[in-house]
Amino acid sequence: MLNIMKEEHQYNNQDEFITYTKLALDEIQQSESKSERDIKLYDLMAYLISSSNDIAQDGDYYEAAGRLYSAAYYLEEFYVKNARKIYIKSIKFYDNYFHQVVIKGGVKEAANVALKIANIYRNKLKDRKNEENYIRKAIGLISNQIIILQNVGSPRDLCGRYLTLSILFTQLKDWSNVVISAQSAIEVGKLISDYSIISNAYHTIADAYEKLHGVSKSHEILLEAISYFIDVAEFHEVQSQNLHLSQLYQIIKTLYKKLNDFPHFQQYSRKEAGVYINLAKSGIKGNISKNQIGSYYRGAGLCYRETLNNYLDSASCFFIAGNYYHKAKKNLSAATNYEDAARMFEYLKNYRKAQELFQKAGKFYYKAGNSKSSIINYIAAYQMCEIGKFKCNDLLHLLLKVLEMQIEVDKSDQNYFSAASLSLEKLNYMHKLNLLSKKELDDNFREILSFYLQIFHNFDKIAAFNMKGYILVLICVLSHVLDQKELRDEVKAKLVGMTDQIEFKFVDFASLFIQIYPNSFKSNLILMQSKFSTILTDDDFSELRALVEILSKVQSF
Repeated sequence: MLNIMKEEHQYNNQDEFITYTKLALDEIQQSESKSERDIKLYDLMAYLISSSNDIAQDGDYYEAAGRLYSAAYYLEEFYVKNARKIYIKSIKFYDNYFHQVVIKGGVKEAANVALKIANIYRNKLKDRKNEENYIRKAIGLISNQIIILQNVGSPRDLCGRYLTLSILFTQLKDWSNVVISAQSAIEVGKLISDYSIISNAYHTIADAYEKLHGVSKSHEILLEAISYFIDVAEFHEVQSQNLHLSQLYQIIKTLYKKLNDFPHFQQYSRKEAGVYINLAKSGIKGNISKNQIGSYYRGAGLCYRETLNNYLDSASCFFIAGNYYHKAKKNLSAATNYEDAARMFEYLKNYRKAQELFQKAGKFYYKAGNSKSSIINYIAAYQMCEIGKFKCNDLLHLLLKVLEMQIEVDKSDQNYFSAASLSLEKLNYMHKLNLLSKKELDDNFREILSFYLQIFHNFDKIAAFNMKGYILVLICVLSHVLDQKELRDEVKAKLVGMTDQIEFKFVDFASLFIQIYPNSFKSNLILMQSKFSTILTDDDFSELRALVEILSKVQSF
C-alpha cells in the first residue's frame, strides 16, 4: 500500500487532490522493485477511480471528471497506458455532465463540455472519430443558440457564435460551412464595428478558400479585407482616433504579411508604431499612468523591430519604455525592455550602449526577483565588453556576486543541478579576474561534485537514461580530477553498465579523460574536442564543456 494512503485525510478540494496525486507518484517512482512499483501504482489507480465514483454518486459529475483529468495529466509523464484509462474514465463523467446540462437547457455550457471532451479525444487519446462526434454535438448546440440569439440576443454574442462555428467546421474540414459561418460573422461584425472578429473571420475564409479554390482566390479575400480595413482606417484618421487606428493598422499589416507583401507590411508596422508614440505623448500631457505610457512605447518598439532600417527607433522606444516602467516601479517590465533595447544596440554594433543596457536589465531583473534572467543579462553585458574591448572588472565582480547569491538559493531549494551549472560558470569569471588559486579551484570542484552526488543519490527520480549518464560522466570527471579514485571507479562501472541505454558516448569520453588527465591533457585537448564534438558542442551538455574549458585554462597549476 502507498504510505500516503495510510494517512487519514480527506482530499476535499481539487488542489489537495492534485497534491496527493503528485506525492503518490513520487512515492511510486522511488519503489525499490518493479513488483513494489506495480502494487503502489495499482493502489493509486484504484483510489483515483473510487474517489471520483464517490463524487459522481453525489451528482457532481463535473468535479469528478476534473479531478480525474488533472490526475491523468500528471500520471502520463510516467505511465502513459494508465493515464489513458483515467482520461477515458474522465470522459464518462464529462459526458454524464453534458447530458445533465442539456436537459436543464444550458446550451452554452453543454457546448463547452462537448468541446472539452473533443479535445481529450484529440490531444490525449488520438481518437479522431470520437473527437469529430463531439465537435458535431457542439456545432448542433451552437447552431440552436444562434437561432435564439437572432431573435433575442445581442449582436456581439451572435457574432462570436458565428466565428466559433466557423472554427469548429474548420476542425471537421467542412470548408463550405466554414465560409458560410465566417461570412455571417463578418456581416454582423460590420454592424457593430467589431474589428477583431471581422479580421479573424476574413483570415478563416481565406484559409478555407485556399483549400476550396486555390491560392489566388484566397488572396482575393485577403485583398477584400485590406480594402475594407483601409477605408475604416481613413475614417478614423480624420477623427484622429489613435486607439482605433492602432488596432486597424495592426490588422492591416497582418493581412499584408499573410500575402507576403513585406513592403506594405513594413509600411503599416511603421504607421502602427507612430500611433503608439502619439498615444504615449498625448498620455504624458493627459497625465495617464506611467505604466500605460510604457506599454505604448513598448508597442512602438515591437513594431519598429519588425521593419527594416528602424532598429535605432526600436531600441530608443524600448529604452524609453523601460524608463517609464522603472518610474512605475514595474521592475520586470523595465528589465524586459532594457534587454530588448540592448539587443537592438548589439545588432547595430553599438556595443558600449548594449553593454550598459544589458547591465541595467540585469539590475532590474534582480530587483524583480528573477535571478536567472539577471545572470543571463550580466553575462551578455560582459560579452559586449569582450567584443568592444572595454574594461569591465567591476562588472565581473558584480556578476560573481549575483552568481554566488543564486547558487546559495539553489542549494537551499535543493536545485543541485542548477547550483552546479552556475558554480562552473562562476569559475570561468574567477579565472578572468585572477582569483582562482589551486585551493579555490579544488574547493569549488568538491562543492560541485557534492551537488552532482546529491542528484546521484536520488537517481530514481530521473526517468531519462541520457540524463543519468550525463550526471555520471560529470561525477567521473570531477572525482578523477580530485583524485577520488574509489568514487571514480564505482561511478564509471555504473556508467559502463548503462551503455546500452545511453544514446551518447559518455563511457568513451570518461575513459579518454581518465587516460589523458592530467599529464597529457593539454596536448590531447584538440583530439578530445574533435572526437566528442557531438557532446561538447551540444547545449544540453554545456556543464561538461565548461568543465573541460576551465581545466584547459588552469593546467599551469
